[in-house]
Amino acid sequence: MTPCDDTVLGHHRPAATLWGKGGRDYDDVSFSISDALAHAAQGLNAREGERILDIATGTGWSARNAARRGAVVTGVDIAP
Repeated sequence: MTPCDDTVLGHHRPAATLWGKGGRDYDDVSFSISDALAHAAQGLNAREGERILDIATGTGWSARNAARRGAVVTGVDIAP
């Protein structure tokens, strides 16, 4: 993963801080939607060399699932 720019506009800082905290609550939410994310990535049907942009990538699971199929994926998120 290569970060490009970690600048967050002032009005987005509270959200970035909240999502950047991680912890047990974040892990619970991430686990509870993991099947839906896998299903969405499967439905996307990424192909070898296809370029995909994952906005609000969060844990990056959807991006990783698409990359496993050979896609070139860029993930961006408000939280570090």
